[in-house]
Amino acid sequence: DDEFLACKEFGLELDSPNPHLLSHTVDEISILKKVQGEPNFLTYHVLLYLAYSNSLWLVTEFVDCGDMADLMNSVGGLTGKEVKAVTVQVSNGLQRLHSSGILHADIKPANLLLSSAGIVKIIDFELSFELDSTSYSTRWARQAGTAPYMAPEMFPDDIFDYAMAYNSDKGKEYILDEGKSITFGFGIDIWALGISMLELLYGANVMLGQIMRGTFIDADFIYRSKILLQTGELSTDPKQNMARFADHYHQQRFGINLAYKEPRRISRGLKRDKQLVDLLFRRCLDINPETRATAQQICSLPFVVDILGSRFNKDNDLCHPDTSLSLAASKSATTLRKLINRAQNPSSCSPV
Repeated sequence: DDEFLACKEFGLELDSPNPHLLSHTVDEISILKKVQGEPNFLTYHVLLYLAYSNSLWLVTEFVDCGDMADLMNSVGGLTGKEVKAVTVQVSNGLQRLHSSGILHADIKPANLLLSSAGIVKIIDFELSFELDSTSYSTRWARQAGTAPYMAPEMFPDDIFDYAMAYNSDKGKEYILDEGKSITFGFGIDIWALGISMLELLYGANVMLGQIMRGTFIDADFIYRSKILLQTGELSTDPKQNMARFADHYHQQRFGINLAYKEPRRISRGLKRDKQLVDLLFRRCLDINPETRATAQQICSLPFVVDILGSRFNKDNDLCHPDTSLSLAASKSATTLRKLINRAQNPSSCSPV
């Protein structure tokens, strides 16, 4: 057959082999095997060892239209309808992962591929792992996510002090407490989904962080929250001030008024689209991880069911052999096929 395949290479160092490389590769294959037959993931074929290059090759299906970051750059930002089409498919994939106890931990546009059939594929499970419960405590030094897409709960509390010093140009160095731990769960994937979809709308990443000890923090986000606490506009009890802080944060950061009043600065994809504003800001980008939406809740929203197709919300159809065909016939895939055409023929194709 003249079928194209994709190969992901893992180089094995001869002098100082990485003890975690093989483990991560095995974990990635294990996850791919668990989601085989699901339309929003790659089909796994085989793992090869090439002696001449001392490397491992993970062989999967080839997805022909590239990743969402490249598509975004081609068209200068997606429309609201296109972002919805992507969001519902990624949510469907995350629902499958989370129901299997798997946290992706690195959702971003570059890890979302798009096929010519209009099907989104979630890739790259190098940072993924299984959760024994709904939350996971870890030392802050654990690598879980790409910094601009990381949820607020993934940063320790005393990083506020670092952000204050940074914004006042004091140049104070943040000293990482090696014994510090944080708690996060499946909600970090939902936050990353929200940030990713905003990036697709605006045509650029909206979380402009600062480099710090090999990672990023959103210093402006942290700075604003500290100022609000100091001025007394928010209480020290996070559960009491969460709603007020979320409103302030979203208005300052994105120009979005959660009461659906006319915003100061807004993407054309968000304008007058209450469903999309609600999905992104009230559900995906809820500051409080305890009340942030789950993938299952997103997939149960009426407009998501309509765009995605009711088949994908039925437990008995999770691994049905024709799910890819059903998804390809959905409103979501139809919209994304038009997006592909718009990216390939920008002069002759109008936005969806």
